[in-house]
Amino acid sequence: MLLKHTKKFTEKKILEEMTLLGGSYNATTDRDVTFYYIMTTINNYKKSIDLMHSFIVEPIFEQYELDMERKIVLEEIIKNKDVDSDLYNLSYLTVLTDDNKYAQPVEGYEKTLNNITVKDLHDYHSKRYKKYSVFINCDSKIYQDVEKYVYSKFKKNESVNFKKNLETDFIIG
Repeated sequence: MLLKHTKKFTEKKILEEMTLLGGSYNATTDRDVTFYYIMTTINNYKKSIDLMHSFIVEPIFEQYELDMERKIVLEEIIKNKDVDSDLYNLSYLTVLTDDNKYAQPVEGYEKTLNNITVKDLHDYHSKRYKKYSVFINCDSKIYQDVEKYVYSKFKKNESVNFKKNLETDFIIG
């Protein structure tokens, strides 16, 4: 939901920006982390950081976007019911643990998903996204410039972690 709409970027504008950058963006969720990324060439690192900052810090949650996302996740829940190994692993973890997040499916349950509201999303974001852990994977030639720019975008009280990598592409996520 964070990659849909922000205070600065409508969904249409996000798609236009990514087309101009010649890059891609996405998110994935696991039991321990939600990972957002933008991949593009090194020349576009400032615009990539601007987009990522807006995604993380100032998302706008709209009912119609929640309804669309809900349909997608419900399809994933139904699809994952057919995967025997996932069901076996969840059953195994449930037997071993009582109230453990590892015994819960990543995509959640139909009942919970059907009851989530836009207010729930706002509340969750306000509670869970106060401090940010931003990992930068970028070409070593621009690392210092990227580091300075990220610090200029994120407030001093926000957590920003850097990781150097000798790649040709720039990743922030």
